[in-house]
Amino acid sequence: MKRILIVLFVILITFVISTIVYGKEINQKKTPQYIEVIVQEGDTLWSIAKPYYNGKMDFRELIYNIRELNELSEAMIYPGQVLKIPLD
Repeated sequence: MKRILIVLFVILITFVISTIVYGKEINQKKTPQYIEVIVQEGDTLWSIAKPYYNGKMDFRELIYNIRELNELSEAMIYPGQVLKIPLD
């Protein structure tokens, strides 16, 4: 009986620890990673996004994500403006 209780206790502890670790990994993935770029004269969203394009999605989706992250209702940007560029 003691052995069964010990085994169940070990299983329970393993489950709790793995749940905590897995939960932290999920939370880390949800945190958006970005850098900030200062818009220069002549820059466009496309020219700013191009160096950060990783090929994992459609380039237009990256532009959309930049607009969403920066709450831009249109594609107009201005010199001196600080834009967040997502890295994922």
